[in-house]
Amino acid sequence: MLRAYARQIMTRSNAPRFAVLDAAAPTNNQRRFLAASPITLIDVPTGEAAARLIG
Repeated sequence: MLRAYARQIMTRSNAPRFAVLDAAAPTNNQRRFLAASPITLIDVPTGEAAARLIG
């Protein structure tokens, strides 16, 4: 379900696209999705990324 939603968002938005993800922990499906998509991976744990965004 989430990949289908992500693909819909990608078809309706312009590049560039980014994903915040701990690069050591993606599932096989996440790896395949990222490899097949023009998405720049930001290798930061999501908790740290959220803390940076909050300030």
